[in-house]
Amino acid sequence: MTTSNQQESSRAVFERDGFLLMKDVLSRAEVTELETEIDRELAAAFGEQLLHTPKLRAIDGHYLPLLRPGCVFSRRLVEDPRLVGTAQLLMGDHVFLDPVSAGAVSFYGEASWHRDADLDVPGIKFVSYLDILRPGAGALHLARGSHRASRVTLDGRSDGFDLEAQEKVVVGMRPGDILAFDLRTWHANPHSVRRRQWTAVYLRMPRDEPERQAITAWLAEGESYETVEPLPDGIRWLDPEWVNDPGASATKLEWLSDLARLGRTLPR
Repeated sequence: MTTSNQQESSRAVFERDGFLLMKDVLSRAEVTELETEIDRELAAAFGEQLLHTPKLRAIDGHYLPLLRPGCVFSRRLVEDPRLVGTAQLLMGDHVFLDPVSAGAVSFYGEASWHRDADLDVPGIKFVSYLDILRPGAGALHLARGSHRASRVTLDGRSDGFDLEAQEKVVVGMRPGDILAFDLRTWHANPHSVRRRQWTAVYLRMPRDEPERQAITAWLAEGESYETVEPLPDGIRWLDPEWVNDPGASATKLEWLSDLARLGRTLPR
């Protein structure tokens, strides 16, 4: 149980740095369950392709959503109060899951400096790795405070952000750790080592029209994956069974309502 002082400290660090490392969030048993699920699902979807370095998106890797039937642990984890509660604490308001984001990635190559949201989307990304990542061997590099220093408007204009001027931090991680970072935080990985990642993105409900437009654009990009980045064997980026689950929790029902209100087409 965290105290109110610990919560305020975590939020202050996140607001200052744009990221927060949480150690040993998942137990050994949970890590084992997550690893079993990810390795099984990646092997079933990609087979021998996993032995080869793919070229997909800007970063080499195999991407797979994990809210499908059979992905019991991931379905449970996205609604876990440890994640949802932390997302709400760090974002300062109600959040909802971007279901397309919940999944696994098997990375192979380097990742140049980038931020996940091209526009100023109010959101937070959680990542957990199944491999030990050390400085010089797979650890993520982040630019401290870059979420506040960098702004991109809807018409594509930037504010003259200078990445070189930002302090860089190298974050080592072990299985069970979870890294939270603002979608606008600049980060990179200069290492060509295999690293298996579980990830999920939570968005804060927009507070003004520019945020609404940015979130709408983010969700529309995710919706386009169905045709732009089709997955093998008819796998859907947003699984209809997850959307239409008759046993859906109150949390998921609220998320689906949020998505619909923001114009996200939900499969039936």
